[in-house]
Amino acid sequence: MTQNRPQMVTIDGDAIPHLIEFCQANHLAKFCLVADQNTYIVLGEAVEEALRQQNFDLKKVVFTNAEVVADAHHIMRVLVEMDPQ
Repeated sequence: MTQNRPQMVTIDGDAIPHLIEFCQANHLAKFCLVADQNTYIVLGEAVEEALRQQNFDLKKVVFTNAEVVADAHHIMRVLVEMDPQ
């Protein structure tokens, strides 16, 4: 039986460059960025910009309501946004 090794996670000032490096090394190119408006302002906008600069295929959902929970409404909005049509 083959075991997958856990991938290293970076939680520091170099998180975004490490994310780009990880995606390129693992041939990942399609993303859906999901955030609330606070998270988007703090880090999501910079992540979006970095992914777009590398020409990754990116869809974005930023929730603007006061409380975001993983309920049917929010999950459906993400799924609809990801639909390739």
